[in-house]
Amino acid sequence: MKNKVILINFLLLIFSSLLIYIVLSEKEQKWYYYQEKWKNNTILKLEKLYSETKSSSVLKRIERIKNFKIKKRSIYVSKWKREEYCITCHIGIRDISISHPSDVFGCVVCHGGDPLSVNVKDAHNGLIGGENPSDLKFVNLSCGVTAPDGTQCHSSDIKRVKHSLMYTMAGVIADLRYQWNAQESKDAIFATNYVKDNKGNVLKEIPFFQKEDIPRDYNKRYEISGKISDSHFRKFCSMCHIGVKNPNDTSNHSSGCSACHVKYNNASKYLGDDPTIDKDEQGHPPFHEITAKISHTQCIHCHNRSNRYGTSFIGIAENDFYGTPYANGKLSRNRLLGGRFFSHLKSDIHFKKGMTCIDCHLNRGIMGDGTIYSKMEYAVKIKCEDCHGSYSQPPESYKIDRINDKILSENRSLKKGDEILISSSGEVIPNVKREGDKFFLFTKITGKKLPVKTVANDRNHKLNKCNKNLECYSCHYSWTMLCYGCHVGYNKNYTQRDFLTNRKSRGMWYEYRSFIRYSDTVLGIDGRGKVSPLQFCQSQVTFPDKGYDNKVFIHEDNTTSYVVAPVQPHTVSKTSKKCDDCHNNPMAVGLGKGFLKFTDDEKIIFMPLYNSAKAGMSVSFPFESIVSLDGRKQFQSVSNRGFKVFKRKEILKILKVGKCTPCHNSYGDDIYKGDKFWIYYEKMKITQFKHIKNKLIENISQ
Repeated sequence: MKNKVILINFLLLIFSSLLIYIVLSEKEQKWYYYQEKWKNNTILKLEKLYSETKSSSVLKRIERIKNFKIKKRSIYVSKWKREEYCITCHIGIRDISISHPSDVFGCVVCHGGDPLSVNVKDAHNGLIGGENPSDLKFVNLSCGVTAPDGTQCHSSDIKRVKHSLMYTMAGVIADLRYQWNAQESKDAIFATNYVKDNKGNVLKEIPFFQKEDIPRDYNKRYEISGKISDSHFRKFCSMCHIGVKNPNDTSNHSSGCSACHVKYNNASKYLGDDPTIDKDEQGHPPFHEITAKISHTQCIHCHNRSNRYGTSFIGIAENDFYGTPYANGKLSRNRLLGGRFFSHLKSDIHFKKGMTCIDCHLNRGIMGDGTIYSKMEYAVKIKCEDCHGSYSQPPESYKIDRINDKILSENRSLKKGDEILISSSGEVIPNVKREGDKFFLFTKITGKKLPVKTVANDRNHKLNKCNKNLECYSCHYSWTMLCYGCHVGYNKNYTQRDFLTNRKSRGMWYEYRSFIRYSDTVLGIDGRGKVSPLQFCQSQVTFPDKGYDNKVFIHEDNTTSYVVAPVQPHTVSKTSKKCDDCHNNPMAVGLGKGFLKFTDDEKIIFMPLYNSAKAGMSVSFPFESIVSLDGRKQFQSVSNRGFKVFKRKEILKILKVGKCTPCHNSYGDDIYKGDKFWIYYEKMKITQFKHIKNKLIENISQ
């Protein structure tokens, strides 16, 4: 009996020691630390909330968290019939989305790793793409995978995205290389990565500038070009490329699908309750969430430079560098990413009504349609006429009259009997529906119902000689950004990140602008053959190793690397511009700022205000001058094949109309109907216009 008692006591001792060892070893595990950290942080947060609200429900939550037992935790994923222990460490993490709940999908189907381990190293063994499985280098193993039950996830979307301009950046690369004399073609030859579409179009990966830029562990085939444009793209322009993560600077986003579908804040810091994520570390979204309801604030993380569509849409105009107006004696607090100053101007009417970017821009226009494009104008799949119709025709619509219509499977918000719009590119516009004899747009984020105005048979939109060749936004935009004299420089003594390799190498690019304006109107002829607003891109390059000091490149047609291109200003206004804004404005027709004078024998005299040569600039023409008055010299170049600037004949024709606009200033004026204006004009003697000559000069754009 005595031996039996001794044996029992011995076994109890061993069991107690083993239990103590297990408890102590568990406390040494990281998962124990993370749960304890989550518990303490949650209590502190709730106690602060209780001190502010004195809410009894908050008090009950505090007691519940205090009784929280630290132990290994798991979720059972019934869909895949397996247990996953990820929440043992990631205890405070949110469900990724309503459409991907963790108790249905789990974590591993997207993130990979070992779901049964609670050891950090073992659990993360086989992790897909680190913290971001949607990175386009790994996305075929996550978002593009076939799920365990045979469900096809998003493989078709991924194929399209890898051909999209937001991934290839083909247009930016082609324009930059053409303007800096690195290639003769205006069309794309290179992209951020090698890509080939179903039509046989191929783009090669953009070369490295020099051998020193290539990382030692770079295993791809590579080419060295010696072209400084390739260095500038890799280390500067490519920060907006969705194939790479950029946690700060002027473009703040994740990579791959997450670049758009995971919201970032300007600080790039985590705000959620997952204790494993350092809240002081940059490079994290605020929460573990994906969404298809993408706000304009997400788009603006990239679309705040170049044409600045995102910032313009919400009424923000970037300023020059001197930070006015001051606030309380200090520099303006209005700052964009990268510390750039801005002012508040008039926003787009669509934004004022409650719309955001995705309410207009269609799926294939954003994510690509599988075809490689060289220019943005070919890739965008929406036009004003798609919703508002033309002068003579309403927008094209389509009624869903079959329960098995393919449109229903692709758009869950639709049902049989709905009549929706079809864009000019043939893509469905699912959030614009007919009700009775009118169309209404339902905003994709809030569901707000907005009437859509159609212009056919509208008394204010009669087709006439003046407007038949105008884009809608040529009259209906309120302002657009114009950048003058962008100074780009290279310093070999510093290092900078190559965004495509995510490695730093010798040589750093920087930029400064002479000035930015938003009040001027400049026009040309776009790829549709219509008059469109233009935008400047005027780079002067300082690269000491090449002997460049504010270098402006000259092309074979004797135009410069000062560029003008069509722009679709996202500052649409219900009120249109006045006739005088263009017809009596030398800036609008491409001559630049200055004094315009009509002589009695119908000659035009133009005297520019700015003298670039005397100002010490590297060009002889004013920054804002596109062509000379005689039309023989085009100063600034174009990167788009279908785009043209006005020539002498067009300039004179536009300005001659300006003789009449001070009095005949309405589209409804009988003089503009049919061919009446030019018949009337030719019959009139120039002396008969003397009575308006003084008034005309007063209306000249300064």
